[in-house]
Amino acid sequence: MHTYVVCLMWRNIARDLFTDHPLSTLLFWRVMELVLREEDAKDWVYKGEGAASIVLSYIGHSVFLLGKVLRIRKGSRGRSKLANGCSFLSEHETLLWKSTEELVESTTREIVEQVFMMRVMGPLLDTKHVDEGILVIVSYEFLDSVAKCLHHQRPPWRIDVSDVDTFCNFAMLFSNHSVIMRSPGTLIEDVCFAVEIKPKCGFLPDSEFIANRNAVKKHVTRFRMHQTLKLHKGEVNFIDLDMKPLEKMVYYYELDQKIVNFFANHNHNVVTYCNSTDILDEGKQLQH
Repeated sequence: MHTYVVCLMWRNIARDLFTDHPLSTLLFWRVMELVLREEDAKDWVYKGEGAASIVLSYIGHSVFLLGKVLRIRKGSRGRSKLANGCSFLSEHETLLWKSTEELVESTTREIVEQVFMMRVMGPLLDTKHVDEGILVIVSYEFLDSVAKCLHHQRPPWRIDVSDVDTFCNFAMLFSNHSVIMRSPGTLIEDVCFAVEIKPKCGFLPDSEFIANRNAVKKHVTRFRMHQTLKLHKGEVNFIDLDMKPLEKMVYYYELDQKIVNFFANHNHNVVTYCNSTDILDEGKQLQH
């Protein structure tokens, strides 16, 4: 059973983590809404992952959690526990965000991300377009059990370099945007398709601090350089993803062909879901 009323022990743990922390009371109580324990691990399955996090989908029966995903932190294999209570940001990041006190004094990556979404991205994009997530407490036993369950679900090349960070205290709970909810706790009965496209246009920096040996940065985007490196290593089939503005295209079929190539060689830059399940498996070519 999920714990919605947090016991005194967990309240004390959370208060210790937030001692003298400037975050608002609202954030503190949002952390207190849920504690995930070892017995809850069976209700979460692998959905996907990036370089820093693993995303899990909820398959249990809780009305509160239905239609939600959980993002948990990854750590390099063999790492030791990091010290708590220190600012998560680097010295340069602290200088950059010094005007946002809550961000500078955040002590975990999860808190930094949530504060950034609320205080920076929310005003920039409008809060209705931003899902800042909910901080939830996760026990070591929950994370350890999840790590064991995910071992046969994750890509081998991911397993070799990273695993679930069982030392962290928090995870982030988000709405599952690959499904449609009829009402809270109720999914629509119809088939639901969702396409996630990760923009890769990049930008070209212009700075006097870029050394001559790195001058390529000024005329080649970081994404294109990474694609070229992956091609050299045999990890991808390189395709040109640069999209010209529509008014500059000679023929519209040029855009159509690029989109087809994009799906056929997606390289994790596009994901197609049917009822929250990825239907473009790794390495599979689009059938059309």
